Order: sequence, then C-alpha cells, then structure tokens
Amino acid sequence: MRGRQRIYSTYYRFNGQLTFLNAYNDTVFRITPPNRISPAFILNWGDYKPDINQFALVAPDTNIGKLILREWVETPNYVFIHSSLCEWSGL
Repeated sequence: MRGRQRIYSTYYRFNGQLTFLNAYNDTVFRITPPNRISPAFILNWGDYKPDINQFALVAPDTNIGKLILREWVETPNYVFIHSSLCEWSGL
C-alpha cells in the first residue's frame, strides 16, 4: 500500500514526492526539486516525545511512558498514526 510503512526510519513516495521520517524525530520531511528538504508534517508529542539520545543508549528508563511511532499511513486527505507507549527499558 503506497504511503503506509512500519516505522523505525523509512522513506516512501507520496504523490511523486520522496518523503522520509524517523520514529524518534518529530518532523516528517519531503525532498522536492531541486534537492530541497522541506518539513511536511511536525508532530507535537509534548511530554510524550522520546529522547533518542537516551533511548536504549544511556538511560533507557527515561523513555518509559513516551510515545513510539509504530505505523504511519498518508492518504490524500488524512494521515493516520499508530503509536504506543514505551513500557520497557533496554533492548
């Protein structure tokens, strides 16, 4: 299905534009001609945003209760987001 991906880091094309996102970043980017990177969506997770610098690297317990982006579906009219709360520490 076009525009639908399991999320960790992913690239996909939507309406002919290359789009990329990372599960730990709050911005979804599009690459537009001529080689320009522009924000397409900004997700405001607020206090639920995970910290990639802490996530399973230094202090994984700091991300318990944070939202993790699991799936992203983009359609011409809507964006559907599947996320879950991080309930574990470590890998």
